[in-house]
Amino acid sequence: MEVKIPLVQDKPFVKDLNLEGGYRYSDYSTSGKTDTYKVGGEWAPTSDVRFRAGFNHAVRAPNVVELFTPSGVALGLSNDPCAGAAPTATAAQCANTGVTAAQYGKIVANSAGQYNDLEGGNPNLQPESADTLTVGAVLTPTFLPDLTFSADYFNIKIDGLISGIGADLIMTNCLTGVNTSFYCPLIKRSATGSLWLGTTGYVTNTNQNTGSEETSGIDFNTNYRLDLADIGIEKLGALNFNFTGTYLIDFVTQALPGSDGYDCAGLYGATCSTPLPVWRHKVRMTWETPWDATMSVNWRHISGADWERTSSNATLNGSVIPGLAHIDSYDYFDFAASYQVSDWLTLSGGVNNVFDKDPPLVTTQVNGNSSFINGNTYSQVYDSLGRYFFFQASAKF
Repeated sequence: MEVKIPLVQDKPFVKDLNLEGGYRYSDYSTSGKTDTYKVGGEWAPTSDVRFRAGFNHAVRAPNVVELFTPSGVALGLSNDPCAGAAPTATAAQCANTGVTAAQYGKIVANSAGQYNDLEGGNPNLQPESADTLTVGAVLTPTFLPDLTFSADYFNIKIDGLISGIGADLIMTNCLTGVNTSFYCPLIKRSATGSLWLGTTGYVTNTNQNTGSEETSGIDFNTNYRLDLADIGIEKLGALNFNFTGTYLIDFVTQALPGSDGYDCAGLYGATCSTPLPVWRHKVRMTWETPWDATMSVNWRHISGADWERTSSNATLNGSVIPGLAHIDSYDYFDFAASYQVSDWLTLSGGVNNVFDKDPPLVTTQVNGNSSFINGNTYSQVYDSLGRYFFFQASAKF
């Protein structure tokens, strides 16, 4: 059910005032009944400015993979502070993880920094729920009709998050005495105390309804069209400018309800997963020529990120790995063009990452969960293919 109601129009200080709402009832065969709903509105005091706000309550039912993936041992733990001849954790801490007094200082360490966790699905998962708040404004100044600017604040919180807790976080919380009755039993050591020799030693990290994630930030968007004739350049068409950017205020992950949150904004690692840049943007300039052709240049910027173990709010154990504790900001430039050969044929092409910039390289010592890394880099965030050419022909019949 969905409704949109125009409340007031063309009145003093109220050019337009609208209210909208919606509701959905769902019944999932594997995880039960849910309710979702939304409410929002827009107020335009003049033709130049419009304010908007909305609240949504949403759910996501677990999918087949999350429910029924077979469990298996994989390399998902990046460090065992109780391994090696000189463990970085105390004997008392290691005892919480299942290390006996006779084993302390005698457990073989893995020089590659790879240890086992148990990953897989959980048929008892329940839907995760989210509350989303957005508040923003759109400017369309009548004195500059080809300009549109918008800014929107967002706050999104997901509860009952469907996820693995993270083998590193389980290990850290057990060692540091955080809810040991929950975390420590998840650590299963082999008969020799190892967490990597064979498959009998591991940290249990299967899917479950864990804690929450909450993020907030501001989205910006600007569009502007400049007719070159307006500035005295005749018969050369027009330029279109588009700017889209996001400022990330915070990204707090909470392993379990009631536990301390961990702010991952600007960080990456086993707990924070892929880099979460504080600022990123795209700026595109397109030249609309009078010869049935367009050309555009795009600038993509990703701000730098720190390894979570070196950040001021880090709580993970382990030493710094030189040269891998920071990823610098990245800038990519793309070029594209198209030409309308006839009424029925258009040719287009271009190149992404014109300067063939290589992605940052990381290891499983930095990010214990290998599912976050593809080819020793974060391909979800950075270009892993290098310079990339593309061509296309579109025909209408």
